Amino acid sequence: AIAAFMLVASVNYALFYSAIRMRSFKVFARSVEFLAYVGAIVLTTFLLTFLVLGHHGGDLALAFRKALFMVATTISSTGYGTDDFMAYPGLALWLVLTLMFLGGCAGSTAGGIKVERVVLMGKLAWAELRRSFRPALVHVVRMGRTVIQPSALTDVSVFVAIYFAALALMTGLVSAVEDVSLPASFGAALTCLSNMGPAPFHVGSDNFASYSAFSKVVFILGMLLGRLEFFALLALLVPDFWRR
Repeated sequence: AIAAFMLVASVNYALFYSAIRMRSFKVFARSVEFLAYVGAIVLTTFLLTFLVLGHHGGDLALAFRKALFMVATTISSTGYGTDDFMAYPGLALWLVLTLMFLGGCAGSTAGGIKVERVVLMGKLAWAELRRSFRPALVHVVRMGRTVIQPSALTDVSVFVAIYFAALALMTGLVSAVEDVSLPASFGAALTCLSNMGPAPFHVGSDNFASYSAFSKVVFILGMLLGRLEFFALLALLVPDFWRR
């Protein structure tokens, strides 16, 4: 029940509004982001179930339940836990980290980059790949039937670039002032920037009480950037914003 509600809360709330307003669930089937979101859940749950099967004594039902809950809590950035994911095999841990980057749908309560942006980046990369050997090709990027304007694609590209730049900067700053490993600094930066609950590679208690005041300020800024969106918060640093 908890896993189901975490997954529901990670869906774009505008789809729920449209479904109620139109009295039809067809809006979900027409949403590319929703279909990609469901596909990611099904695929990662299936893979994770078999990857952690040995970790749970070969009990398929238990492995599926643990995998589904892990996928739900990670993609929704809720942070609940029923399993020690750091004890997972390497590929299973990689899947969890991928979901921490991905997050839920745009317009939901989840953190992360958001499924919509990842889909758009994939479509943009495919368009540029085709244009590399067919320069005269006019390739229009669409989400369903909607044509995505170049300005919107630029916004998505800049957002993703800023996200990874902020992740690298936070990791470097924490590594420079704390006596922790690079993976631990990376996990702390990722969980704050994506507004996740668990911090991968964290040593000791699952909290940041032992970190210095400087690192805590870095974590606070990371959480604000991830939750309030980068452009809204970084605009405060632009002089033209205050002049207007």
